[in-house]
Amino acid sequence: MLSTAGALPRHGHRAALALTGWTVGWFVIMAWDGGGSWHFFVQGARALADTDDAIRGGLHTYAAAPMLQFGPVALLAALVTIPAGAAGGLLIWQVLGAAAGPAILWQIRQIGAATRPGLLRDGRLDRRVAAAAVFVLPVWLFLAVGVAHIDDVLALLFAVLALRTAVSRRPVVTGVLLGLAVDAKPWALPFGCVLLLLGDRRAVLTGAAGMATVIAAAWLPFFLADPGTSNALRFTIANTELSALRVLGVHDARTPPWDRPAQAVLGTVAALLAWRRGRWPAMVLVAVGARVVLDPGTNKYYIAGVVVGAAIWDVLGSRAAWPWWTASACLGLFTARWVPMPDAAHGWLTLAYVAACAALLPTRSGAGAFSDRSGPTCEAPVMKIARRTANKVPEVTVYFWIIKVLATTVGETAADLLNMNLGLGLGWTTVVMAALTAGALAVQLRAGRYVPWRYWLVVILVSVVGTLVTDNLVDNVGVPLEVTTVVFAVALAVTFVLWYSSEHTLSIHAVTTRRREVYYWAAILFTFALGTAAGDLLAERIDVGYLPSAGLFAAAIALIAAGYRLRALGPVLAFWAAYVLTRPLGASLGDWLAQSRDAGGLGLGTVGPSVVFLLASVLLVVHLTRSRVDVVDERAVGSGEPAPINARTYP
Repeated sequence: MLSTAGALPRHGHRAALALTGWTVGWFVIMAWDGGGSWHFFVQGARALADTDDAIRGGLHTYAAAPMLQFGPVALLAALVTIPAGAAGGLLIWQVLGAAAGPAILWQIRQIGAATRPGLLRDGRLDRRVAAAAVFVLPVWLFLAVGVAHIDDVLALLFAVLALRTAVSRRPVVTGVLLGLAVDAKPWALPFGCVLLLLGDRRAVLTGAAGMATVIAAAWLPFFLADPGTSNALRFTIANTELSALRVLGVHDARTPPWDRPAQAVLGTVAALLAWRRGRWPAMVLVAVGARVVLDPGTNKYYIAGVVVGAAIWDVLGSRAAWPWWTASACLGLFTARWVPMPDAAHGWLTLAYVAACAALLPTRSGAGAFSDRSGPTCEAPVMKIARRTANKVPEVTVYFWIIKVLATTVGETAADLLNMNLGLGLGWTTVVMAALTAGALAVQLRAGRYVPWRYWLVVILVSVVGTLVTDNLVDNVGVPLEVTTVVFAVALAVTFVLWYSSEHTLSIHAVTTRRREVYYWAAILFTFALGTAAGDLLAERIDVGYLPSAGLFAAAIALIAAGYRLRALGPVLAFWAAYVLTRPLGASLGDWLAQSRDAGGLGLGTVGPSVVFLLASVLLVVHLTRSRVDVVDERAVGSGEPAPINARTYP
């Protein structure tokens, strides 16, 4: 039992110790050759302290050096450490900045304890925070230690503190904290929308007055002393090939003059929409999303704001137990920067992630959203359940996995058979198979229950189409396998996020509505496309070979099975991870059987393996049709109540 809302349970101390080690480890990694931007703060702090220089010092600092795109509070923070020397000041702020990361996570946890006590009582809150921390801390340590941008560190810290005080209905403190956030980094201005969580009009106005006073006190002296300070507002930076701006059609070498104002306006509008739609935990995420989607792609440390906003949503807003948004931001926007791929792919990944964030805004009170616009309540309202049918997918048995591997192998060999042996060509093969798949899927969606031959026919056809989609991108469009692997991984992650946000479950024992089934088949398509790309990447591009690649994927599946049996992995995560990996396993086996001996295969061609595996699949489907051993017990899902998430042996 918890003695207070803020206390950690006993197991929480072990998690805190593990996260401390995780933080220290990343600190050491990032500190090696770290502090890449610290010289800007040293330059700005020394200029601010040089009040005798009437041209470049004191209140003329921003007019003389408009490239200093951070606020007076950040300059003062750096100035305090100047007596320790440049290296000493860097170390001080690296340590303080690193500590701010866990402090932010703790504040998010405390907000959750106040607004969602149900999560606190059963331990889910601490598990969510710990899971999000795994992805937040590496990005945060890059910001605080690797580049040492203390302006962003302070702005995000003040913003999260303001979120907590707003939840506690403390208008003056909230306004002061938000003002300090803007004084540390001007892009924090959209965070001012947090004031709306104070509730009544008087409290909001009081907080706004406090925020305006703090901002004016910091910035007004510079503008009054030197009108040239406005030069900092018009300063532009390089617009690299990595940016989403390029994807949006802005190809200028420097950022356009409207870029920074547009970030502020778009971020404010997005945060207001999040509040108005009852999704206040998403306010920071969508506000920062507006910044990165119009960012010129120069600075990787901007992603720290995204992961912090994503962690707030994953902990306080989402119903998912796994921090999908935080993980996607860390892997797709931050880690991907070190993955070899065309520069333009990074812009597309940024645009795709922000577009997914925007999908949180149109609907009211969705997954984990709260019940009104005035501010937080204790728990989310009960959701209405859509009309249900019998479960439309099979029980997960040993037959399921055997047919799945057979179907994926057929997908690989049959795609090559139709494309090359029958002379249809890649384009026409894709058109024909896509039409057949659409027809079979339409029949499946219209059906009222699971029928083995109908379900597995769609799986086999989707398997072929998934292979063809990847082959088209690689062979016809020229997209590298590294890029297709990352793109399909992100597409699959976004599908899962949207599915869970809409339906609050990824359980295959709850595919009882049309919308859930559409999400299910979209996920299946992306798993096949991702598996094909990943299998070819490992076997061909990295040159591991077909059979060794199959062995690696089989070993990974075995580890997942062991993790599930040992209860280290939940059933939903274990199922979908294994489902994804069976695709490259089947694809590698298919290529090993079909490819020539010179290419590392057995040289059996595409006809024989396709016929054998297809015949084996048909025989197993006939057996399932007669025995019905894979029919889900409909009592587990019912006709009027939702099935409990993870209630069965399999997800």
